[in-house]
Amino acid sequence: MKQSGFTLVEVVIAISILAILSLLTQQSIQQAVSQKNKIQSNLERSSELRSAFRVIERDIQMAFHFIGHNDFKPPPNIPGTPPPPPVGNQNQENETVFKGTEDRVDFTSLGNARIYTASFESDQKEIGYYTSDCRKLARPSETSNCLWRRVSNIIDDDVVEGGAETVLLENVSNLQFKYYNNQIQEWLEEWDSDQTQDNRTANRFPDAVEVIIETDLDEKQLSFSSVVPVRHPNNDTPPPSNTAVGGPGGGIGMQGADGPQGTSGTDGPGNASGPGG
Repeated sequence: MKQSGFTLVEVVIAISILAILSLLTQQSIQQAVSQKNKIQSNLERSSELRSAFRVIERDIQMAFHFIGHNDFKPPPNIPGTPPPPPVGNQNQENETVFKGTEDRVDFTSLGNARIYTASFESDQKEIGYYTSDCRKLARPSETSNCLWRRVSNIIDDDVVEGGAETVLLENVSNLQFKYYNNQIQEWLEEWDSDQTQDNRTANRFPDAVEVIIETDLDEKQLSFSSVVPVRHPNNDTPPPSNTAVGGPGGGIGMQGADGPQGTSGTDGPGNASGPGG
């Protein structure tokens, strides 16, 4: 009885075809996984950048200029319970301050929560943003230029010092600020409400702040920009009647390797976009 089967040549050809198909399939899977990881990394970077920007945006929007006398009087001690330690200075002329340069900003903003009723704190706190070196979270042995947020619950004579510092964003290649004076309708590169010689900024908070952040990781840049209005600057001199109180308007824009992505703000006609990607 004759038995049928595959010849050696046929087996070799079949194995070769199967190997080629397996190799092509493996390459396709590797490319898909690599592309997925790349997209996921870009999404994570964009999310981190947006999250940091939202924190800056909220703080700037809640900046409030207040000049007044601190006549706080602590409540009487309750027998049997020790009072919390006093914090800050009593009977001090507390003046809120806004100081900003091209790459750093420090100011007072609403949003402070008083834990103790007898603590000498207000509803405001000192906030600062700047860049400095820090250790990477994923690789502590390496360092990068990071965006720092400084918060002090006590408003003292120096608005740029004190408080707790936290890293908001790693791999920051550029941080820029500009400040808008609605009274003269002019953008300024520096702002100092304590500087009495400059009538443009003396005893005033800016009406809006332009913020630009650029990150650089693995030779890939991602930029984010926004014009953030100060909701209630509470300046002594009101803006002209024919000028919108909200300043030039708020806009948010992001631009990376895939092109610009942005949404216009609702606080005015302005619309900002990233400077490059």
